[in-house]
Amino acid sequence: MITNGDDVRIRKVKVLGDRARERADQMGLEENDLVILRTHISSLPTYELEKIEGSPIMYLQQKITKS
Repeated sequence: MITNGDDVRIRKVKVLGDRARERADQMGLEENDLVILRTHISSLPTYELEKIEGSPIMYLQQKITKS
């Protein structure tokens, strides 16, 4: 899903590209962790990762109701 020039996806850490994977490694994430990957698109993309804790559906529902 692309919003405001940003791309938001849910991915497992093991499928992330080089720069996003480097960010995941810095955060101490494991290969099978599920993350929300936000790619901010500018001259050079930047990546923001958020680890999904527990059930992905419940995690997303809680994020939506908090907003």
